[in-house]
Amino acid sequence: MEVPGTQNYIPDELIDRVKNRADIVEIIAGYLSLTKSGENYKGLCPFHSEKTPSFVVSPKKQIFHCFGCGTGGNIFHFMMKIDNLGFPEAVTSVGKRYGITLSDKKKDHKGSPVQKERDLLYQVNNAAMVYYQENLYDYETGCKTMEYLTKKRGLNAEIIQRFGLGYARNSWDGLFSHMAKRGWAPSVLELSGLILKRNDKSGYYDRFRNRVVFPIRDITGRVIGFGGRSLDDSLPKYINSPETPIYIKGKNLYCLDKAKEGVNREDGLIIVEGYFDALRLHQEGLRNVVATLGTALTSSHLEMIKRFTQRVYLVFDPDPAGIKAAIRTVGLFIDYDISAAVVSLPEGNDPDSFVDRFGREKFEEALRGSKQVIDFALCFMMKDINSNEIDKKKTLLKEIIPLVLRIENSVEKTHYLRLIADRLGIEERFLMEDLHRTSKGVRAKNHEQHIEINSSRAPKDEEILVALMINNKIPAERIRGEIGTEDLTHPDLRAIFRSILESTGLHNEVRLEYIIQQNMDNQEIISYLSKLSLSDIQIDYTNIEGNIRDCISRLRRRRLEKDIMDIDIEIKKAEEERDYTSLRRLQEVKMKKLKIDYSRS
Repeated sequence: MEVPGTQNYIPDELIDRVKNRADIVEIIAGYLSLTKSGENYKGLCPFHSEKTPSFVVSPKKQIFHCFGCGTGGNIFHFMMKIDNLGFPEAVTSVGKRYGITLSDKKKDHKGSPVQKERDLLYQVNNAAMVYYQENLYDYETGCKTMEYLTKKRGLNAEIIQRFGLGYARNSWDGLFSHMAKRGWAPSVLELSGLILKRNDKSGYYDRFRNRVVFPIRDITGRVIGFGGRSLDDSLPKYINSPETPIYIKGKNLYCLDKAKEGVNREDGLIIVEGYFDALRLHQEGLRNVVATLGTALTSSHLEMIKRFTQRVYLVFDPDPAGIKAAIRTVGLFIDYDISAAVVSLPEGNDPDSFVDRFGREKFEEALRGSKQVIDFALCFMMKDINSNEIDKKKTLLKEIIPLVLRIENSVEKTHYLRLIADRLGIEERFLMEDLHRTSKGVRAKNHEQHIEINSSRAPKDEEILVALMINNKIPAERIRGEIGTEDLTHPDLRAIFRSILESTGLHNEVRLEYIIQQNMDNQEIISYLSKLSLSDIQIDYTNIEGNIRDCISRLRRRRLEKDIMDIDIEIKKAEEERDYTSLRRLQEVKMKKLKIDYSRS
């Protein structure tokens, strides 16, 4: 049977092959940090902001469900949601990870135009990376650049190779000519940002020329853009690819694809500002380091970071710009409940030069001596104020109070209020009054999103009955003769119940994958199914038979009450139309229904 919807051009046997080979825990662990919890795994949901993990992954059932926002499904649903893919692209993406090629024929690929464009950009970036690497390893063209990297910047061959560094030749159209000869259209190269159109429209020229090139990868390791550092100190010293459909600076961090593996081992993520800072620290064995891409940290960055850790170390340059960059992050870290600390290095040092002079041990010592970002910000903001500068104090409080308001923990909030009051020479009670007045005018930002799966919640007895059947706690045949699909009131539960009966008609037990397949293109049903399968509802498994009898009884009564209501509507209509024949018939039917109701009471 083919999967319904736009994905039906992929043969079922190939979908099953990918699904049976894939491990949902392994795939999802590449996007967020998972912790073992009984027979399942838990983590912070990547689809909404939360402080307590409610995202559950079941290796046994190969499904996931978030009990905070309601999203759920199998590995394909996860990939569709996390990478914004269609079903065919999700199957193809998972298949590639396990060496399964779905089709060798280009004509068989019927992905959306948007996905085709994205695929082309990944491919052209990868081809460009190979070209830049070949330049670097070519003795004639790359000798001086390799010498710069190894002798002047102190990188070893292993790091250069592992991070895919390359060299853009000192030529106006070296990349363009190379790629054009291999069939790449100028429009694709221009969209990727690798080339630019000449002012006189006479042709194109390379964006990166005479530069060390740093491939920028997304969280899964795909090349999405490049950074370039000039070799002759021409300005600008650093340039990056422009934003494209696959490269958004505010949503990506340099080295995160490598650093995510070291975050759990090192208990936190180190964020630096430069490519060489990140590479030197990785070379020193600190594998939990990332770099920003020429932009301030954003909420998208923090949402991504929180998938892996709740501890961050900021190592920004100790100059005014670096200090201000650290201060700007305070509110974000408070909102996302991430513990962030600022690592202070001696003036004139960045992480690259610091480890070059003092080594890894001294850098780790600086990490241990780091100061919480809000402490750092408050101390810096208050350092130049003396007791007589009333206007400066008032201005400062306008900046500080909104930050303190965002702190939810009352002990932590009181600590900072006392710190501020003491430093500014203000009585704490006056500061509390000011805080109270300000809080009245501020609507607290709520980052916890709770999305109802369906606007009308199903009766609990219906959920219990279907959950018992999904989890094979009761044979479907036990229920088949007792109630029918029409006895359930909730439309999604009716669809799931129907698929259960079909599944057991084909197999000896309920097959979760069959039900998912039957409802693949209905995300609400899939999310409801994953929720019931992972038992968010309270079920007394010690008295299953009693549960079944109670549920069936309530379902029958509800169905009977609905039938009687429908008959009453028909009776009223017959009375208005003076259709006495229909009226007598309807009254007889109603009496029979009432007798059934009486006999069951």
